[in-house]
Amino acid sequence: MKKLPGSRNCFVCGRENPCSLKMAFYLDEAGDVVATTTIPDQYQGYPGMAHGGVITAILDETQKYFDLLTIFEEVIAPALELLGEAWYRGEINIATEHIATGYMKGKLLSMLKNLPMV
Repeated sequence: MKKLPGSRNCFVCGRENPCSLKMAFYLDEAGDVVATTTIPDQYQGYPGMAHGGVITAILDETQKYFDLLTIFEEVIAPALELLGEAWYRGEINIATEHIATGYMKGKLLSMLKNLPMV
């Protein structure tokens, strides 16, 4: 895999930023961009859940590499499914599920509003 360039001081991918998630993006053999990260505990919002601002920063960063449909199918839809499953298993209450789902829907709408009109 080929590592894609990042920024030194970026919050998401910055290698020289001590607060960075140090997320790295790679181009794999099939031509797909892949990335993984582990969100440290200090970036929690609700206990055990990543803070919404951190999720927003990651989504903003991924918009450089992915089109909106891919972001929806590969990031937002699976995240919504995981939220529903966590609620079903009793790991989060319904209010938390509704807030998180509303947040994800809002983020998707804001990305849609920023698309160029054709």
